[in-house]
Amino acid sequence: MKIAFNGDLLLKPNKTGIAWNAHNLLMELVKYPEHDWMIQCFHRSVDDRPDLYRQAGFQIQCCRQMGDSMYKLLQMIVPLPYSFFFSGQPDITQFFNFVIPPGVNGKRVVWIHDLAYQSCPDTVRQKTRLWLKMNMKRTCLRADHILTVSNFSKREIMRHLHVQKDKISVIPNAVDHSVYHTNYDTKQIRTARKTYGIEKDYFLYLGTIEPRKNLIRLIDAYEILCRKRKSVPQLVLAGGEGWMCGNIYKKVHRSAFRKKIIFTGYVNQKDSPALMCGAKAFLFPSLYEGFGMPPLEAMACGTPVITSATTSLPEVVGNAGIKVNPECVEEISKAMLRILDDPDCREKLITRGLQQAANYTWGKSAALLLEVYRNLMQEEV
Repeated sequence: MKIAFNGDLLLKPNKTGIAWNAHNLLMELVKYPEHDWMIQCFHRSVDDRPDLYRQAGFQIQCCRQMGDSMYKLLQMIVPLPYSFFFSGQPDITQFFNFVIPPGVNGKRVVWIHDLAYQSCPDTVRQKTRLWLKMNMKRTCLRADHILTVSNFSKREIMRHLHVQKDKISVIPNAVDHSVYHTNYDTKQIRTARKTYGIEKDYFLYLGTIEPRKNLIRLIDAYEILCRKRKSVPQLVLAGGEGWMCGNIYKKVHRSAFRKKIIFTGYVNQKDSPALMCGAKAFLFPSLYEGFGMPPLEAMACGTPVITSATTSLPEVVGNAGIKVNPECVEEISKAMLRILDDPDCREKLITRGLQQAANYTWGKSAALLLEVYRNLMQEEV
């Protein structure tokens, strides 16, 4: 098979979750040399980022006449065929980031990770929400097959976009176990802590600083804990700024316990596992997740997890984390207190978490994806 991937999100300077997931899948797929693998991208800058994938075994096609943002903008005015910019006739063209443009060669496959723009519109950037509203129905009509990351997201796609279940396959995200593991020593953890200004024991949240992550309620829960106990670990809110994050920073600035709360800014991926290993617990009470990678990565690092009992998170975490109502501040606070006061519970969570994370590997996910491709090609026969 000749399979092309749109790689625009892979070339951003600071990869976010979807980009890292795409990267990890590609690194597994290229291990199957019986297929021809290609990455196509709109990328005006001359730098060495595409070389990483070229050296791994991908053919690279770069349209240097415009960047991906310009191509998206032009699509709103003139529906320029995607194939106009890239030569060759792939059997399958795969898009990782929700939308299939017009005029794509080969079978068209798209990844729809979640439907937050439909289910939680107030938590999604307005520009993103409008872009997805304009394109999702057309994308579903253009797609020969749709991929998503959890059974929860599959049900969301069926419900909101009226797609038949046979047209959707679940390919779960996974953990890079060469990065997220328990073998970080005290020196590595101390170095990571120092890099981000963490001086004492700490609870950790790691992700984008945005409303959907429910951080204002998490801060409220932490304040309750601080009032109940004299000695409490710091609360570390790690990650880059997202949409409508101003109220989160204001909340901390006004807090009586603001000296105990740390914003780290964007965390380099090489530092995130050491930060997870060093945390008393990983906190992820998100309001909506199509999958939820950070809790799984924290489990692989041997860190107890507190997360939401809603959307996809119970499916991903299983019985290996404390699941709370994300809208109940008291419940979040009690879970944090339990981690501190119940060492038996903490040890059970660590053991179960390691077992749960071990079920998710990129090799397994890549094999499932290859099976989808094979089935698509057999439909033509």
